[in-house]
Amino acid sequence: MPIFVFVELKCLRMRLLLSLLIFMGCALSGNAQNPKALKAQARSIGKDALAMISSKRYNEARKLLYSAYALDTSTYLYSYEIGYTHVMEKDYLHAIPFYKIACKKSDATDFCYVMLGSCYFLLGKQEDAEGALMEGLARFPNSGRIYQGLGDVNQLNLVRALHFYEKGVQADPSFAQNYYWLSKIFCNSTESIWGMLYGEIFLNLEKNTSKAKEISALLYSTYRENIQFSGDTLVTLQFCKNSLTYPNEHKTEWLPLTMIYEPCLQSAVQLGDTITLASLNGIRSRFVDAYFSENYNISHPCLLFDWHKELIRLEHFESYNYWLMRHGSPAEFEAWLMVHRKKYDSFLKWLESHPLFVEKGRQFHRFGN
Repeated sequence: MPIFVFVELKCLRMRLLLSLLIFMGCALSGNAQNPKALKAQARSIGKDALAMISSKRYNEARKLLYSAYALDTSTYLYSYEIGYTHVMEKDYLHAIPFYKIACKKSDATDFCYVMLGSCYFLLGKQEDAEGALMEGLARFPNSGRIYQGLGDVNQLNLVRALHFYEKGVQADPSFAQNYYWLSKIFCNSTESIWGMLYGEIFLNLEKNTSKAKEISALLYSTYRENIQFSGDTLVTLQFCKNSLTYPNEHKTEWLPLTMIYEPCLQSAVQLGDTITLASLNGIRSRFVDAYFSENYNISHPCLLFDWHKELIRLEHFESYNYWLMRHGSPAEFEAWLMVHRKKYDSFLKWLESHPLFVEKGRQFHRFGN
C-alpha cells in the first residue's frame, strides 16, 4: 500500500521554500503595526523556521512558525509548515488540525488537501482521507495530484483505484504519477495493452527516476511475457482479453482499440523472433507501418503512435526504443550503446528540446480523447 504523502515531498519542500523566498524579496516598509510590515516580519521568521526544519529541529521551527502565524493569518504557509513538522515526527494526529486550517485559506493549494488526506490515511481513517480529498477535488477539479491520492487510498479496491487514476489522466494529462500506477496495475493484468500505453507516456513525462527505471523494465518484461512463440510456426499475443466498446467521438461504427492493437502487432512479429531490444525495435517499427497503412491513425487516433511516426521520420526511433526499455535488458543496451553512442547522444539532445507534448486536447486515455 503506497504512502502517497511522501511521493513528492522533496519537490514540495522546494516549492514552499521558493514561495517564502519570493515573499522575502518583496520590499516592504512601514511601522510594526502596518499589515505589510507584519507580513514581512512573518516571512522573515518563516525563513528562519525553514532553516530549522532543514536541520530537523522541528520543535524550534514550530515555535517560530507559531509566531509567524500570529503575525500573518492570511496565508496557508505557516499552518502548513507546522503540520509538516508533525508529519516529519510521524505525529499525524497533531498535524491534522494545521492542515485543516491551511485548507481553509484563500491561497491554499491542492497539496494542502493531499497532506490532510495523507494524515488521515496514515492513521487508518480511510473514509476521512477520502472525504478530505473529495473536498479538495471540489475546489481543484483538475488536480491530477488529488486524483492520485484518491487512487492510492483505494488500492485495496482496484476497480475504484483505477477509476480515480484514469480520471486523473483525463483531468490533468501532464501529471505523471497517475500513468505510473495505471501502468503497474494494467501490466499485471489480462489487459496489459493499457499498461504498455500508459507506461510509455509516463516514461516520456518522468525521466531518470527510480520509477522510470521500474516502468522501463516493466514494459520490456511485459512484451516478453505476452508475445509467445511456439516453434517456428505460431505466435500468440496476450495483451488483452476484454474487447468492450467505449464511446469515441471519432467514429460511428467503432471497434475498440484492443481489436486494432493486437492484429497490427501480430503482423509486426516475425516467426523465429525472440524478444530482445533489437527485435522489439523491429516489431514496434512494423507495428507503426501497419497502423498507418490501415489508416487507423484516423479511426483510432493515438498521440503515441503519431509520436512514433515522427521519430521514424527523424531516424530517432531505434534510439528511442533502446532508451525506452534500456532497464529491461541493460547488458544488451550497453552493448548497443558502445556501437551507437553518437547516434544515441544526438537523440537525447533532440529529446531534451522536443519532449512528447501531452495536455488536454492532445492526450491519451482508455476511454477516448
